[in-house]
Amino acid sequence: MKKGFFLKKAAALLSACLLAVLSSCSSSAPSPEGEWTLSFIQSNTDGTVVAASPAYREAYPDAEEKEMTCLFDSESFTLADADGGKSGSGTYEPMDSGADASVYTLLFSDGENARAVSSYTETADGERQATLILSTDEYTLHFAR
Repeated sequence: MKKGFFLKKAAALLSACLLAVLSSCSSSAPSPEGEWTLSFIQSNTDGTVVAASPAYREAYPDAEEKEMTCLFDSESFTLADADGGKSGSGTYEPMDSGADASVYTLLFSDGENARAVSSYTETADGERQATLILSTDEYTLHFAR
């Protein structure tokens, strides 16, 4: 079996598990509309956290420091890197929605596709935090507000 095939299957399984975990943590899914702030970015190859916001740097000291926002309006989104690096934009549409989580298909202006899930997660101190997980072929980006 090819390594790439296994990695894609593992990434799909990870996304499904993440959706299940997120779904169990809330009573209604937050709307994606508004501004989201990056928490951290994971590699879909091995799950390593490759970048983290200043707030998460202590937890991931080997990760690159990165500040990024994701802004959703009623039908489009924009990713903006605070240091002027890569950014992206496109449109989105609902794919599936339930009481606990909503899943969206994202189409970047360069033709790439991604998925996003909005839900709530519970922080270590018991607080509910709106969470947006954006998954591309290479990376999974975790945002919060």
